[in-house]
Amino acid sequence: MAFAGHCGLDIDVRTIAGSAVEQLFAEEPGVVLQVPVASLDAVLGACHAHGFGDRAGVIGSPAAAMR
Repeated sequence: MAFAGHCGLDIDVRTIAGSAVEQLFAEEPGVVLQVPVASLDAVLGACHAHGFGDRAGVIGSPAAAMR
């Protein structure tokens, strides 16, 4: 929901198994979090500690504001 920040997203889903269509339009629930780079290791570590680290990873970053 990048529209709330008036910005775009630079997304690369090639690191996720399956095709982009399969991943972006899957029926399984998912979540995308925006995490500061300084906190990335801690967040990924928490994902691993709670048993879903194999399904967590970086897929992109915010892009410059769109006008």
